[in-house]
Amino acid sequence: MIHTTLFDDQLITLVDHLTAVLADERSIDHVFAVASYFRTLGLTLVPDEIHVPDADDE
Repeated sequence: MIHTTLFDDQLITLVDHLTAVLADERSIDHVFAVASYFRTLGLTLVPDEIHVPDADDE
């Protein structure tokens, strides 16, 4: 597995780092992910950090 050291306390894979770079280039703020280091890269995790209303909420 290829890793890049972005932060001293975390190893983030090259694929995940590229995902964050592409998201930034395309002005994407939210990603469907469970890896908490995406927060470190400035992204919001879905569904963890936003409320997605279901049919009962309406």
